[in-house]
Amino acid sequence: MISAAMTRLAARTADAEWWPATDRRAVLSAMDREIDGLGAARAAVLVAERASGAWEVDGDRSFEARRGRTSNVGQRTATVQVRAAEVDPARLEHDHRAQRAARYLNLTETDKGTYIKDSWTPTPATRSR
Repeated sequence: MISAAMTRLAARTADAEWWPATDRRAVLSAMDREIDGLGAARAAVLVAERASGAWEVDGDRSFEARRGRTSNVGQRTATVQVRAAEVDPARLEHDHRAQRAARYLNLTETDKGTYIKDSWTPTPATRSR
């Protein structure tokens, strides 16, 4: 399915150097969207395969090790693929919004000076001035 489409695409783009720049840019843009879509589809299958536990029968120490071995990309690349697949953009956005909603800063001026009460996103030590 995908292999046949890749073969056709390779044949159609063999003379891309002779295309007008606008055509090349349009094709590149379309290809970028397709690659992103394939990445999302691969992520869904990777997460499902890992969760199934079916990979454990082959004797590999981890899912990443099996993925690296069977895909011929190596364990390091497989680990990056699996970690990227596990990232849930909707959950990250939800957490980010929750952190922002919980932030506050209260400044109170008194005869003895200004009192600061705040809650910010946890970060390494920062200095207020």
